[in-house]
Amino acid sequence: MKGTLERIRRLREHGKRLAHIELVRAETERASHLQRRKLLEQRIEAARNAADQGSAEDLASYHSFRMRMEVVSRRQEHALRQAELRVEDRREKVSAAAREAEVVKVMLQAREEEARVEEVRAERSANDEAALVAWLKRAS
Repeated sequence: MKGTLERIRRLREHGKRLAHIELVRAETERASHLQRRKLLEQRIEAARNAADQGSAEDLASYHSFRMRMEVVSRRQEHALRQAELRVEDRREKVSAAAREAEVVKVMLQAREEEARVEEVRAERSANDEAALVAWLKRAS
């Protein structure tokens, strides 16, 4: 039984490590989305500054650019929300994996304690038997 619990413990620990790796990947993806959104905002700001000093044609071009960037911005915002949901999901998986690993660890410790108690009980029984035999020999 101890070997089985030890294997389960190792599997749970491995699952915990994998969940942590997935969390890191999701957080990296989220950071990437944030960086892209920031770059888009900088491009829009630069285009607005250029349009402020230009002609009517530049202004029309800016508005066209702004409309396209609005669509891109909304897509990126949606992707960012999805990435944040994935991060939250991964965090929950890491927490669940940690709880599972802890449960197996506690079970393993309880099993080891039971084995130790049983060993002490067997030793006491053997000592009691030896003492009884010695007492019977002396009494006879």
